[in-house]
Amino acid sequence: MDLAAKEVERLKALNQREFASKTSLDKAQQQYLAAKSKSRPPATA
Repeated sequence: MDLAAKEVERLKALNQREFASKTSLDKAQQQYLAAKSKSRPPATA
């Protein structure tokens, strides 16, 4: 998950300088969110 977060930050910086597309940034953010949700333990009722 840490790697995914770093990739999101890297693409945000590139996107601000218009070196990365919004699509690339969106994809990285989705991968980060997916990794984040997988790293959480399942909720118990």
